[in-house]
Amino acid sequence: MSVGVVACGALATHIADIAAAESLDITIYPLPPLLHNRPEKIAGEVDSLLNEIKDKHSKCAVAYADCEPMAHSIRSLQPMV
Repeated sequence: MSVGVVACGALATHIADIAAAESLDITIYPLPPLLHNRPEKIAGEVDSLLNEIKDKHSKCAVAYADCEPMAHSIRSLQPMV
């Protein structure tokens, strides 16, 4: 099972380390770190990238440090039918 992870830069390296240590089939899609300076753009960027990768993996996940409430408005975190 392959997993695509949309991640902020603060978490991407840690996820990669864990995936390597556990031999997990994870592809990380990091978002630009400057998005933390433009939190109003986070949700749209995450949605866009999730829609781009959702057919490439068995599962997709988001790993984003919750430094801004805008992350709670990410539409793609709702169950996909």
